[in-house]
Amino acid sequence: MLQTAGDMSVQYPHKLQYITSGDPYQDADGNWVNPSESTDWLNATSLETDCRDQPNDKGVKMTVVDGEVLEFGSVVYCELDVPDLSRGDRVRINHGSKVRLEGTVKRFSRDEFHCRIWV
Repeated sequence: MLQTAGDMSVQYPHKLQYITSGDPYQDADGNWVNPSESTDWLNATSLETDCRDQPNDKGVKMTVVDGEVLEFGSVVYCELDVPDLSRGDRVRINHGSKVRLEGTVKRFSRDEFHCRIWV
């Protein structure tokens, strides 16, 4: 937790769920699932991953390695236990029982102390 002027603030107040955009796979019942059509949101871990959604209120754009200019609506900061996400995976950020953000991964970065997801 982070300490702020006189009150307690939670570093990661939101929960991350995702749907991969990968290849079709068989679920536990043997049914084939096409991730791009799936509506089953997976918790990033069995406990759900704590995260913090930080909206891109200033309209900042990022130039990535290949020179592409990346426009994004939010950066989601997560603990390191989140699985590696790929461009095109779908994510949903919950705050309590409300959906705060739902979108597509544009970039994922695993850093020393946290992971970042550009949505």
